[in-house]
Amino acid sequence: MIEVEIEEKLYNRFFRDVKYENYKKERCGILVGKKINNELYRITDIIEDENPISQSPFGVFRSTEHIYPELIESIKRNPDTDYLGEWHTHPHGPDSASFIDKLSIKTMIKNPIYGNINWVILLIISKKTENIIYFFQHRRYIIGKLSIL
Repeated sequence: MIEVEIEEKLYNRFFRDVKYENYKKERCGILVGKKINNELYRITDIIEDENPISQSPFGVFRSTEHIYPELIESIKRNPDTDYLGEWHTHPHGPDSASFIDKLSIKTMIKNPIYGNINWVILLIISKKTENIIYFFQHRRYIIGKLSIL
């Protein structure tokens, strides 16, 4: 089983707006961290896209152009880290990755414009149930476990 670790202080940043009933739109961003071994990954930074292309209660779409410099800065601060994957909230559900979520990640793995990506983690943050980790590799995905340190 794939396990992804995150410190509680960092984890709580996901809930900046999700806990408040008046926040109605999905949020998104990227996960930065390190691969400890083939089954364990550690998130060391989360970067939120503060200006997505479109944002609604049931979807969020972003571009990589304006968030990429933040990724580079995060890696400069912690040189033993790298891009781990994507995250977004589901403030209203569903409590799993949608067809579009899965298709987007599979497209990233197959498309050379994203570089040599062999695997990607997708973290869905939901206030309704436990959060869900998907680990995509090649044409398949498995559901993993999120551990809060």
